[in-house]
Amino acid sequence: MPAAELCPAWITSGVETELSGAITRAWTLAGGYAYQDARITNATTAALAGAIVPLVPRHTFTLWNKYHLSSRLGLGLGIAHRSDVFAAIDNKVTLPGYTKVDAAAYFRIAEKWKLQTHFDNLLNGKYFLNADGNNNISPGGPRSVKVSLIAAF
Repeated sequence: MPAAELCPAWITSGVETELSGAITRAWTLAGGYAYQDARITNATTAALAGAIVPLVPRHTFTLWNKYHLSSRLGLGLGIAHRSDVFAAIDNKVTLPGYTKVDAAAYFRIAEKWKLQTHFDNLLNGKYFLNADGNNNISPGGPRSVKVSLIAAF
């Protein structure tokens, strides 16, 4: 079998944009959007030319807000959205799109010490994060809390 049939080629076109900055002295915002169209350019034994490249979402959107309640205390809230993706190159299994909400709290203990709490998947949504083929699909994590103590040197 020729090597071209085993190793597909693809092309991706799209656009990505980001926006970040301070809305007020206490409130910062960072967000982005990406549109991607990734397609197989030559047929293989597993995919036809024109098939969509697996695990590449057509639309991705993120937005993160951070608000400083004081010089020592801050809160964050973010949202991330990803559209449907195919699990494998044959485009037979679709991982549904999802929207996830995260939150955080930051507390500066001293000049060089910060305590940070991150709440991942705050609404405990069910979603599929990744796949290694059509039958090895990894779910996204459930709601979780991570606490970190950060030291600056």
